Amino acid sequence: MKRILSTIIMLTVSAWAMAQVDTTSVVYQESVKRAISMMEHDSLPQAERLLRNTIEAEPSARANALLYQQLGHIYEKQNRLDEATEAYTEALLITPSNIIILLERAALLLHRDQTARAINDYSRVLEIDANHTQALFVRAYLYMNTRDFRKARTDYERLIKLEPDNRDALLGLALLNSKDNRPREAMEQMDNLIRRFPGDPTLYIVRGGLKQQRKDYEDALKDMNQAIHINSSNPDFYISRGALYMDMRKKKLARQDFQTAIQYGADAKEIAEMMK
Repeated sequence: MKRILSTIIMLTVSAWAMAQVDTTSVVYQESVKRAISMMEHDSLPQAERLLRNTIEAEPSARANALLYQQLGHIYEKQNRLDEATEAYTEALLITPSNIIILLERAALLLHRDQTARAINDYSRVLEIDANHTQALFVRAYLYMNTRDFRKARTDYERLIKLEPDNRDALLGLALLNSKDNRPREAMEQMDNLIRRFPGDPTLYIVRGGLKQQRKDYEDALKDMNQAIHINSSNPDFYISRGALYMDMRKKKLARQDFQTAIQYGADAKEIAEMMK
């Protein structure tokens, strides 16, 4: 998972660390500034060493939470994911209610397919802030994928109550209804979404996929054609329509779409598997 160590992060971290001025030395503060500057310039090994040395010099400083957080960022950029997880955990041992660090560890756990642990972190965020929309959305998605439809529905409905125009939450609820054997509700919700967001090609692809599941191939094709009309350079759209053509036994058209998808950046090996 990519991390951009922007100036905003630098200022945030420095401000938090400097807020612990009563418990950190001048040397500690200068070390923090130097480490963040190194990270900004992608001198990651040097920044790691300096952060570690700073923590060892003052192991009881509360500002170490932010230093562990930055170590987590470094390890993620270096694809050292076990160490990144451990670094975020060390940070949370110091500041267990830090929502930003909880979200970062949750995102990393999700990236590593550790779904149950990710759900626990998002749940912890929601214990601290019951209306945290990002945590509600991701937890609902995870509950849906683990087929805990009741909990997923509760999260989606709460999120929609907080943000009635949240397109992603409305789409998530529609997909949940499809998975939860409520096809009529799912289709009605997709129709409403498209009326509200008529220029969104992804919604046509999704509705087309639901129609494809019902074997309503001609209507599904109309939706997918509309999506490609709106955005003709998205490889995923051609893959979706190609899969539909395969179901319709129109292999020549399917191959054309798969080849177009490759031209727009789709993985040729994955496409080859689909074309068998």
